[in-house]
Amino acid sequence: MACQKTDVIRSVHRLCRADKKKAKAKHGVYQ
Repeated sequence: MACQKTDVIRSVHRLCRADKKKAKAKHGVYQ
């Protein structure tokens, strides 16, 4: 169970990082 939980957190964290990267790219385009 704990292993599964950390796996989910890791995938969510990866999504969050990708989202931040996208936001940064957008910001660069708009600037």
